[in-house]
This record gives sequence, structure tokens and C-alpha cells, in this order.
Amino acid sequence: MLLKLKVIGVLVVTVIAVVVSAILTVNNITLIPVRSDLNTLSKWILSFSYNPLHPLFTALTPAIVNAIVWDYRSIDTFFETSVLFAAVIGAIVIYYEYLYEKPPRGKGLSPIVKSVVKISMFIAVGLGLAIALKGHMTPAGGFQGGTVAAAIIYIMSMTYSLHWLYIRNIRQVSMLTFRTCGLISLVIVAILPILVGLLTGCNAYILQNQPKINAPIGYSYDVGDYRVSLTILMFNIFEFLIVLAAFTLLLMILSIASMEKRFPE
Repeated sequence: MLLKLKVIGVLVVTVIAVVVSAILTVNNITLIPVRSDLNTLSKWILSFSYNPLHPLFTALTPAIVNAIVWDYRSIDTFFETSVLFAAVIGAIVIYYEYLYEKPPRGKGLSPIVKSVVKISMFIAVGLGLAIALKGHMTPAGGFQGGTVAAAIIYIMSMTYSLHWLYIRNIRQVSMLTFRTCGLISLVIVAILPILVGLLTGCNAYILQNQPKINAPIGYSYDVGDYRVSLTILMFNIFEFLIVLAAFTLLLMILSIASMEKRFPE
């Protein structure tokens, strides 16, 4: 009886939320008044994100969120990303014995499901890569793109089995190598302006993407009439590879460890 009341309560709350949202949406009603003009903070963010008239004072990145993340919160983003790396390292330390373990054979699901997943595999990986490549011009970026690509790897492991991935060289060690190479490349891109600055005698900053008045070293390239930041594009590409490899590595190690404990020989 208590369970039924809880279910009814959840349904009632859900219906009320949907009805209220629909009414507000249809009637164009907002709980917070919408201002037609931009406030000072919005103007400041827009100006310093993409302003071709003053390239030395802007990130020149059409995707405002990525401009803020990499230009104004890059150190914070670095430590946030480090949490994922720490989780991967912790899993490797705890389950090191399964790093070279071969997963057992599995039959997978039906041929119909396998055919559908095989078709969607290329679409999902392509979508994830597109999200990463366009992350400096549109919302999202390397982390989101890598997550999308990793999701199809998880689906494939359930559809075909981990052994199917293993014999196609999607293995723990290869993913660890893949992740390490991406991380090293990311660090090189981050510190390269400083290295170039030391060689040329110019001032530069870590994670710098656009030249500044007192730091003339940076990355940039032209796409049509747009001059955008090359650093953010490179960061997104390498982060895409790192996230994809990290999540796949966690899948392989934790799944094999779980199988070994549940079905010991």
C-alpha cells in the first residue's frame, strides 16, 4: 500500500511539472523577466570571447563557453580533468592484475541487434569526433565528444562481448598507451608557448592560445573570414582521445575483474 502511494505521488508530481512547464512555454511566460539589452557582464564576456576588432584582448573563439573554460578557467578545468585521470590511475593500481588479462569469450546478443549496432557505431564515433572538432566554434568539446564515442564502445561490449573488442586490439594496454600519448600531447601544447618564449626571449603563458600585448606568442588560424584559436581545437582533439581511451580502459579492467570474481575458474 505504501509503495502504491509513493508511485502515485511521483506520477502526480510529474504530471503537475509537465503541465506547468507546457503552460509557461506555450504562453511564453518566464519566472525571471527577460531583458532585451545585455548587462555589463554579458557584454564583457562577448567582447573578450570573440572580437576580431581587438584580437589582442580576446580569445577569438566563437564558442563562448569554451573561450571562458580555456581562457579564464583553464587551471580550474585542468584540475577537474585531473579527477578523471586520478580515477583511471586508481583503477589501474587496484586492478593491476587484470591489465593484461584476456576477457572470456562471449556470444553477445542477437544478429539483428549486432547489425543495428554495427551501423550506428560509425555514426556515433563520427558524431563524437565532430563534436570535438567543432568544440571551439559551437557548444560542447573534446570531453563531450569523447564521452559520445566511448558510449558506443560500451554498447558494443554488451552487444558483441569484451572478447570481440579484445581481438580487434581494443585492449587494456593499448588504451593505456593511447591515453598516455594523448595526455603527453596535451601537456606539450599547453607548455609550448613558454618553451618558444624562452627560446625567443619573449613573454608567454601556459595554456595561452592567442597572442597578447605583453605575450606575442600564441596559436591562431583562419577559417574563411573567422580567425579562431588553434589551441582550443588541439585541446579538444587530444581530450577527445584521452576521454575515449580512459573510459574504455575502465570498462575493460572493471568488467574483467567483475567476471573473474563472479565466475572464478
